[in-house]
Amino acid sequence: MTTRKDSAKWREMLKPLILALIALASATTAYVKSHSEVSEGSERNAISMAKMETRIELIEQRTSKVERESEILKGTLSDIKSDVSFIRGKMEAQK
Repeated sequence: MTTRKDSAKWREMLKPLILALIALASATTAYVKSHSEVSEGSERNAISMAKMETRIELIEQRTSKVERESEILKGTLSDIKSDVSFIRGKMEAQK
């Protein structure tokens, strides 16, 4: 059977070990917390990047559509100019 003196002796011997374990647990908790914050930040950055890439793709599609429409309108304008020139020529010939 252990006496009070033996128990006190064991407590004193184990005290540095217990304090070291508490410090290790605290450091581990701090590391995990900071690592998870970095991970969450990386996830947020990845999501933001994906959203940005989607927006860029949409802008590129819209730009491409506007460029196609611009080419069509340039052709139409050229046709109108030709028609106006033709009509102008006819009108001048009738004078």
